Amino acid sequence: MSIVLESITTIEKAPTAKKTYQIDWSAFLRVQDKEKVLITAASNVSPVVVTIKQGYPTNLSDATPVFIAGCLGNTSPNGFRYLKFVTSTTYQLYTDAALTTAVVGNGAFIAGSAYLWVVDPIVTATWTFPAGLTKVSDSKTGVTTTVTVSGGTSGQVYAVTLLIVTVSGMEDPRIINFTIAPV
Repeated sequence: MSIVLESITTIEKAPTAKKTYQIDWSAFLRVQDKEKVLITAASNVSPVVVTIKQGYPTNLSDATPVFIAGCLGNTSPNGFRYLKFVTSTTYQLYTDAALTTAVVGNGAFIAGSAYLWVVDPIVTATWTFPAGLTKVSDSKTGVTTTVTVSGGTSGQVYAVTLLIVTVSGMEDPRIINFTIAPV
């Protein structure tokens, strides 16, 4: 298995050190490319129904978390999604594990290089802050953890540590460095 990490760090310019800053970190574990599942169709309806190539794993059940990439034409399936079983090769797509918010189609699917990977979502995300920064709030949803911090000094570099633990028990420690931008 391989770890694929995406990060988005947003540090706003602050008029004072009392401004809050948001740090988003997306991390997910996906199976190796040799185990990726080819998507042969994606409907332009709500919810989107994806069809996978016959012969791929059929043990994908309701609320299985997946990452989809490469959908062209109908790009709405791309991203972190949850499956709802229809048949052994077709699944409806949702944005939440409760399967209440459907992914809505946005065009005609162009076949070619669309794939699905089963992912290992975040169970816990533990943030640690250096002196001068204070946690205001934090949250996690599937593969993203977000923390809002306050304090800090303009121009100062800070190292925030993050320990992610996934459903399978994998631990992924990270250090996120950022600078508070001067006004």
